Amino acid sequence: MTDFNIVLVGTGGQGVILSSNILGWTAIKSDPRNKVRTAETHGMAQRGGTVIVHLRFGHNVESPLVKTRSADVMLAFELAEAVRYLDFLNPMGFYW
Repeated sequence: MTDFNIVLVGTGGQGVILSSNILGWTAIKSDPRNKVRTAETHGMAQRGGTVIVHLRFGHNVESPLVKTRSADVMLAFELAEAVRYLDFLNPMGFYW
């Protein structure tokens, strides 16, 4: 399996971290050989501030951070945050 990179963005209270946990557990359940790595930034999450989660999984994943222009999927819970972090998305990537 090739590595898969997802960036989830939103603001505090929208469920960004819960969503990343669900996706991570799903990746493990779909193939127990998958390594799942995440990195979250949620310092102001309780006050409606920016929340971004890097989620990577695959058989050879070591680093938790998604490189610029390499996210296969961006899941945005807030339009303004999607625009702010759009540079993470691969030119052939998918955003929702």
